[in-house]
Amino acid sequence: DTLPPDTALLDRWSRMRTRPADSELVTYWGIWFLTAVVSGAANLFIIILIRAKPHLWNKPFNKYVVSLAFPDSVFSTCCAVTCGLHFMHGTWYGGTVHCDIQTVYAMFGVTASIWMNAVVARQIYRLADAAARQQEYAPPTSRDVMKHVLGVYTFAMVIALLPISTWPGPKANAGLGLACLPLEADMQSTILMWTLYLPCVLVVPVILVACYFFGAYRLLLRHQAMKDTRAVFIVFARLFFVLLFMWLPTGLCLWILGGVVPVSLAWAGGILSHVQGIFSVFLYIRKDDIRSELRSMFCSQGRRANDNNNKNSRVFPEDEGAQAASASARDGMPVPSSSSSFLRATASSSVLDYASLRVQAVEEMRLTERTPMLVVSYRDFVAHGSVPRSSDRLQRPLGEGDITVFVSHRWWGPLIHAPFRRASSFCDAASSYDWNGHVDTDKCHKFQILCRGLRKLAEKHGLDLEKLAIWMDFACIEQDIPELKLAGVESLLSY
Repeated sequence: DTLPPDTALLDRWSRMRTRPADSELVTYWGIWFLTAVVSGAANLFIIILIRAKPHLWNKPFNKYVVSLAFPDSVFSTCCAVTCGLHFMHGTWYGGTVHCDIQTVYAMFGVTASIWMNAVVARQIYRLADAAARQQEYAPPTSRDVMKHVLGVYTFAMVIALLPISTWPGPKANAGLGLACLPLEADMQSTILMWTLYLPCVLVVPVILVACYFFGAYRLLLRHQAMKDTRAVFIVFARLFFVLLFMWLPTGLCLWILGGVVPVSLAWAGGILSHVQGIFSVFLYIRKDDIRSELRSMFCSQGRRANDNNNKNSRVFPEDEGAQAASASARDGMPVPSSSSSFLRATASSSVLDYASLRVQAVEEMRLTERTPMLVVSYRDFVAHGSVPRSSDRLQRPLGEGDITVFVSHRWWGPLIHAPFRRASSFCDAASSYDWNGHVDTDKCHKFQILCRGLRKLAEKHGLDLEKLAIWMDFACIEQDIPELKLAGVESLLSY
């Protein structure tokens, strides 16, 4: 429902939907197509990278990165299709149906991005508050993150569908002939646009983000030692300001000053909106763990260089499982040489930031992982009847809800492989391999001690036995393949 460039209608609502000549629009659509393709591909790459790497996906803030990249990817990819079709046909293609589709994906992308920023800002405030109180930050679980994301996406889809419904507010239309967005059509729709629709899309989440970020910023100013929390704050604060200020020109040109500014200026604002997705990707890869993964993928010496220089990097204190790893470091596990040199250098300073130092040492240990951590469930461990060996294949990857018990033990017999000795007891017969002699006695004394100990541990701490998982070197590190065995041994610090 656009008007030709020579229309005699000069009211605000008519000027907002007056289009220029098709020859001018085709040029604009062609350039938008190119930027949208790059933005969509870049955001899709970030989503696939994080989802494909378990050590990245297991971190809650990386799940939030994916939830931010997804709306940008949807918007840019769909916009590339839309602009490409218009460009190829030399005019608007698809009529009203295509206009409705563009309004839905554009408003879903904008609303979901801004509201996800509000969710992330709240988590950053919680992180800063916990650090300021010197308390352990409890990151959101995967279920919590999923609830946040589904809630925001559902709300964003409702907002996106309103302009193509029968409600009396703003309706889907091609602003200045360029792109379809909710536009005012009369006084009633104007009132609803500025008192209800835009506040839900933009004003309320921006106020929430500002409050949370300001609160976190004040805490960070008051506690200068919280360098790791500051690193998280800076990454996501930059993301929000990029989103806000790169979409602001589009809002100004199409909604606030619609019909007053020239079409070329509104198109330039649209370019910024498309480039926002590209800028956001550059900010995502500034997050240390993502940057480290990219370096290891594209640079042959990337991971080694990162290990050697890690003392100059920052770590996000967000990781699930950080408490267990921190406890291991606190309880006397050896640290890599790079950590030791870092400790010596830092100890000479006048103020020793113990919490920051501990987190940094834990991250350096975590970087030594060469093969994923495997565990044996409590039920499988007990049912096996003896201390399992890796060749029994009871081990499985560490699960999200697992409560892991580490078993530190002495190998009670000589390190001898006796494949031809006959099974003399149930303990020997419990495994198809006769190699358990150096781990346990032939009466399964260690196995019995472990079973009793696990039950008492669960009883003492109120643990659910169904969620209990055991890590024990004999069962969880490959014993037969030298390369995998070495990888497991070199990963012990990270475990």
